[in-house]
Amino acid sequence: MSAYSVRHRILSPLLIVTVIFLFLYLFVYSDENASTSWAYREKSEDTGLLRKAALSPASMRQEIIRRRNVVQSQCKRFNATVPLNDISLEQLKHFIVDDDHRLLYCYVPKVACTNWKRIFFVLTGVRDEQGRPYRNPVEIASNLSHINGKLRTLDTYTREEAIHRLSLYYKLIVVRHPLERLLSAYINKFTMPYNLFFHRKYGAHIIARYRDNPRPESLELGDDVSFDEFVQFLLDDESIRQGLMNEHWQSVNELCLPCTVEFDVIAKYETLEQDADYFLRSTQLDHVVRFPSLPSSYIRTSLETVKQRYSEILRKDIMLLFRRYLPDFLLFNYTIPEYLLQ
Repeated sequence: MSAYSVRHRILSPLLIVTVIFLFLYLFVYSDENASTSWAYREKSEDTGLLRKAALSPASMRQEIIRRRNVVQSQCKRFNATVPLNDISLEQLKHFIVDDDHRLLYCYVPKVACTNWKRIFFVLTGVRDEQGRPYRNPVEIASNLSHINGKLRTLDTYTREEAIHRLSLYYKLIVVRHPLERLLSAYINKFTMPYNLFFHRKYGAHIIARYRDNPRPESLELGDDVSFDEFVQFLLDDESIRQGLMNEHWQSVNELCLPCTVEFDVIAKYETLEQDADYFLRSTQLDHVVRFPSLPSSYIRTSLETVKQRYSEILRKDIMLLFRRYLPDFLLFNYTIPEYLLQ
């Protein structure tokens, strides 16, 4: 079988799901004013940029159920469910497996995945250089948590073993407002001096394709990509055709297959600490490990940063981003804050 055939077989189910969602968008929300209105006036407050007050345990359970129901209803509404048998093992590479506790976690870059991987280091008994199992996630270096092979992923099992685990294990996904996640990816990968790999592989390409008369140094180093250029890159179909949709800006729908995999807990970055606490209590693992508290020095992407950065982006391009990441908006009940469209 040719490499093209393999890629085509892997991508076809996801392309079908994406086309279904986009078909709905084009034929139901095709008018710009109507789609704009819908984008921020749905019965939801999940703009993603406001942190919500803590819920009681009973209310938290209801909230988790509500999130699951939204995903299921949207998948059913658009007939977007892809059978497990049509999913390739390659598409399951983001599912981290904990066989001891019968858990699966689909990690999404730029959604606290470093700390969640640290949690699974502890749960799965990963050992340090002295052969001692890690007990405290805070002691695990962030770069160590991303080393391939430290945590086993679902694509390393046989197909039958993978489907068995998807059917029976307790499954977690953590999501984030799409626009905030994209901005976080841009800031981390294109404005930080240590991310040379992203500068040279993606930054140089972005500058060459979207900037008029770029300086030779920019073409060589790729270290001064503007946010607007990054957005143009995301909106360009050629980026997909050239295989440049890195996991840090791929949609959650592509990475975690929420219309195929029925997640038990859909946690949100906007309520990260209370959602993490709920997951660990619901799996009776809160006595084994605790989700790391954010240090006082940690600064989340602020409301002002989001406002300022997206003010650089044309309104029509924000709406095109909404279209590009439409499944994530619909499935996880996110909307576009009105102030970003003014």
